[in-house]
Amino acid sequence: MLKSLRPRTRYRLLLFAVLWLVSMLSGLVYGLLFLPDGIGPWVILDEVALGGAIVWGVLLFLLPSRYGRPVRWLAFPVRLVVIVVFILAMIPLTVAVIDLLDPSTEGILSPAPTFSVYIFALAVVALAALGVELARMIGPRVLGSVLIGRYQSPVEEDRVFLFVDLVGSTRIAQRLGPVRYQRLLCRFFFDLGEPVLEAGGELYAYVGDGMIISWRQRPGDLRPVTCFFDIQDTLDRNRRRYAAVFEVEPKVRGALHGGPVVAAACGDARRAIVYFGETLNAAARLEEQAKKRARDLVATADFVQRLDLTAGIAVEPLGPAELRGLEGQTELVALSRLETTKAPQADAA
Repeated sequence: MLKSLRPRTRYRLLLFAVLWLVSMLSGLVYGLLFLPDGIGPWVILDEVALGGAIVWGVLLFLLPSRYGRPVRWLAFPVRLVVIVVFILAMIPLTVAVIDLLDPSTEGILSPAPTFSVYIFALAVVALAALGVELARMIGPRVLGSVLIGRYQSPVEEDRVFLFVDLVGSTRIAQRLGPVRYQRLLCRFFFDLGEPVLEAGGELYAYVGDGMIISWRQRPGDLRPVTCFFDIQDTLDRNRRRYAAVFEVEPKVRGALHGGPVVAAACGDARRAIVYFGETLNAAARLEEQAKKRARDLVATADFVQRLDLTAGIAVEPLGPAELRGLEGQTELVALSRLETTKAPQADAA
């Protein structure tokens, strides 16, 4: 059944289970440290189980959804206050619910949860949330690789890079002005995050009005292609909201290429995983070809031959081209979806 779920949903369910178990273990630790002698630490696990399920359910499933969009758009200090108040409110609520359902537990944390309960709960949630936030910012795989020192020395990998660029960005910037244009970009990047995560992509960098997304290269892996189409669908679903707020309906073009690169952790004041090699350079030059040839998604023919293309994806040969900085001619193709495979264009709420 888990295999039928979307990759992002499976990841959140796994993360929910891990954090819920962390909450249970922290409840045992609290019981050993703070409960009176003679009371076993397990007697408060009902409260911890219920409270942990609610808190992590809201933070991992409700907050990242469209219903949590207003909270996610708040400034960080305000968003932090909202989350802290929510967590503090859950403590007495869960205690009251469990006491109502199981009167035998009444009085263990009475007459009310003590100051130590609130501090301990906030500390556990803050540490866990910090780890989740770091994983969200740089990607779980990258975070794990950094922690174990995988990229301390340069490592050669086969990776796929998808460049996604906002079409007509210069004209849009002149029309909106610098402040409104920056707000548009923030909204643009905000909306594109979910399809990237759903496709298992790693957001390598924001570059001007575009982004670079990366995957480990696997034989036949079609996720980079479907990710671009999902990005288009996301913008289409939200086109009326963009038109109402910014008076534009953003569209994207993309470039796709894969091959060997060298990855290394670089920098001291700010540590980052950096990729080097002709594969990345070729993908950047393909973006110029997409603009020049007025195609939504352009890739090298050699890379596309390694994909397990479905019947709903059309491949249009574009002929050879000289990519700046690379030797010789490179065969290019354009990828598109047949009309019958496009997602419904309903507006998002």
